[in-house]
Amino acid sequence: SITAAPTDAPPPAAEPEPESIPEPEPEHEPEPEHAPEHAPAPEPAPDPLPPPAVSGPFEVGELVTVRSYAGHRADEEPRVIVVGGREYPVESIDWRALEERADGSRRRIFVVRAGGVRIRLVSSEESSRWEVERVLTAK
Repeated sequence: SITAAPTDAPPPAAEPEPESIPEPEPEHEPEPEHAPEHAPAPEPAPDPLPPPAVSGPFEVGELVTVRSYAGHRADEEPRVIVVGGREYPVESIDWRALEERADGSRRRIFVVRAGGVRIRLVSSEESSRWEVERVLTAK
């Protein structure tokens, strides 16, 4: 029979365990396991334009009568705005445009000063009606 001779040598060293590498943190919050079926709708974005300051005699959406200077083309420039039988002379025309829409219609747009405020007047070429589209600022 074979017997092992005792030795003074220490037992073989166990291999060191590899250091554990931590898992990377997720970049965003994990989704909840049970999301509600009908989540509330997000709040609408605020209107980027400030609310109107002082509207004076004009209301947004109001139909008004506009007397215009007619040159070689009809109704070239608004001169007077009539609201409730009262006339407000147009003090200045700050901006004007002719808008062509996708459906082929055209609108005349004027930003004018009258009645102590700046307003945006709009009229379609198909009708003679004028509308206060926006009251922009007080004077």
